[in-house]
Amino acid sequence: MRRASPSSRNMNQPLSHYFINSSHNTYLLEDQMVGRGTAEAYFHALDIGCRCVEADCHDGDNGEPIVYHKYTLVDKVLFEDVIRSVKQHALKTSKYPLILSLEVSCSVEQQDRMAEILKELLGDLIFTKSISEDAERLPSPEELKGKVLIRGSKLRSHKIVKEASIDEDENKENQENAENKENRERKASEHPKISKQLSDLVTAFQKVTFVNFEHFRENYKCYQGTSMVEAYAEVLAKEQGAEFIKHNLKYMTRVYPDGVRFASSNYDPMPLWNVGCQIVALNVQTRGEELQMLHARFMDNGGCGYVLKPSFLRDPNSCFDPYNVTRRPIELRLRIVSGQQLMNNSTRDILDPFVRVRICGVPIDNAEQKTGVVDNNGFNPIWNQTFTFQIHVPELAIVHFLVRDHDAHSSNDTIAQFALPFTSMQQGYRHVYLQNKLCQPLPMSSLFVYCEIDNDPSP
Repeated sequence: MRRASPSSRNMNQPLSHYFINSSHNTYLLEDQMVGRGTAEAYFHALDIGCRCVEADCHDGDNGEPIVYHKYTLVDKVLFEDVIRSVKQHALKTSKYPLILSLEVSCSVEQQDRMAEILKELLGDLIFTKSISEDAERLPSPEELKGKVLIRGSKLRSHKIVKEASIDEDENKENQENAENKENRERKASEHPKISKQLSDLVTAFQKVTFVNFEHFRENYKCYQGTSMVEAYAEVLAKEQGAEFIKHNLKYMTRVYPDGVRFASSNYDPMPLWNVGCQIVALNVQTRGEELQMLHARFMDNGGCGYVLKPSFLRDPNSCFDPYNVTRRPIELRLRIVSGQQLMNNSTRDILDPFVRVRICGVPIDNAEQKTGVVDNNGFNPIWNQTFTFQIHVPELAIVHFLVRDHDAHSSNDTIAQFALPFTSMQQGYRHVYLQNKLCQPLPMSSLFVYCEIDNDPSP
């Protein structure tokens, strides 16, 4: 299994042509209702490769803005502490641009304080260069290298302070048509107004409200993007997939989890990547298969947090539709030979292991197969079973190995896993070095497999 370095990939395409490793509610270490919030959470997100982090900003005491999840009991974190943490770790894992996504519900005075903190602590790291209104493309990751992009609401020309901000909650309401015009206008009037000082720091990534694809093309520039709640984005992906792909050629789309995910669970990121959404934000503090998909997607390109989308998601003449794939498939044959040093670290019980292999990608490629169970042997179980998968869009596919402990009386525990892009698979006999549910290495634990790829299988 191989990992390419950033230097071997083209980093000179427009920013909208890349998948970007992204975190939602980055300040949380636990759930979004009563969980712990801390500035240290930004170190965790940046350390695992995230290049888009989020801060929900509200008025705090003594004129100091704070970051927390509104209407909950989560810890409140000083905005200044968040920015200090971002400054310390922004460019340690990757030198490519960091997007700081600000959801602002502060008064104008505390927005001014936010701008003061950003300029004082980040200084020249902030990308403040204006992009021409005639520009047809965003700058590239290479052009933005070493910079922090502030993503937020922007004052319109010749209007200072009078323009109501649009946060993700209102955007969700607009998308779902849950309110009539009168109620939307009333809610807009209740929103805090936008500070010119903070607005001036928003250049390459301005937040605007999504109505439909045609409206967006007619009214917005390449440096204006939108946020969509997961359910609405998934409907667009399924019903207007080709249009969504064309939209994401030029504009940036951020997708975020539904607010009803009180335990900070995650949604499946694959349908959104399949239509070229760049910023598919997940709760990176929550373990699970979705986090493992995120880790796999950005394992490529040296783990720099940016992965160039496949050519058919960057070509304006492409007719690709993930829900109507007409390509001829290639064939993946995987033989699961054996396992080494498999253990359940939580119970230390003797294992009855089996292996489940999943292919995650466009709907036609989604599949899974599993081996039989080896009783009472986690030390060196032998399966020697072969699986065959038909893969139509290998450029988007992820291969996921899961080792589970069979239990006849309860659910089967996942004790180890590893996921990687199909394009990183290498043929022949290989060791798959396993990780835990949080994608941390498990020393000594591995699977021994044989991989064969047939690019022209017989019909």
